[in-house]
Amino acid sequence: MDWGLSQPLHGGHDLCVSHVSQHRGIIAPLVGVMISGLLIVAPFSIWAETHPEGIASVVGVIYGLAGYALYCAFAIGPVRLVAPIIGAYPVLSVTWAGINGQVASFDQWMAVFMIITGVGYVVGRSNSSGSEKDNRLSTVCWSLAAAVGFATAFAAGQAAASCGGEVTLLLPTRLTALGAVLALALILRQSPLPAPGVLPVLVLMGMLDALVLGSIIVAGGARRP
Repeated sequence: MDWGLSQPLHGGHDLCVSHVSQHRGIIAPLVGVMISGLLIVAPFSIWAETHPEGIASVVGVIYGLAGYALYCAFAIGPVRLVAPIIGAYPVLSVTWAGINGQVASFDQWMAVFMIITGVGYVVGRSNSSGSEKDNRLSTVCWSLAAAVGFATAFAAGQAAASCGGEVTLLLPTRLTALGAVLALALILRQSPLPAPGVLPVLVLMGMLDALVLGSIIVAGGARRP
């Protein structure tokens, strides 16, 4: 059930990323998205039952770094190259589930195939050339880093949620994700303050991002996450 909700939301979020990362930089928009998502999940997470936060912190750091890789990929490469690679992360997730004893059924593999095919079809029809920034090796590396990072964060988040208290995990996860991005801003000496004019877009992206991560983590409490 979580793939049916999270994949369209993730796709909408990524389309926004492809715009802001090429026109507004990387760190500042990412910080705006992280803060927006944090404010959205905080009320739900604070009032939920208590839960150990150690794993959630690790998930947050991985998710924050994966987000940075995502923005870097879209900043330097064309959508038609970046999106299919990042959009293929469900393959890693389903493979990981199989390694842990949850053998994927034929219809689940077909769903993964349809996701990848759909993403490839949409971006194949994109009019964005991105020729001036088409550094393919760097683009592929950042895209793979984002895909592996997201798959790892989702797997770890679902593993933690399987013990209960799924909603409580959302706040520490987003706090540490924001902390990881702010640390990158300090290391790279980039301003973390987004431009006021782009704030409405960043709030929308934060909502989509929070729903994506939240739906996948909450699905960790299901029988077949």
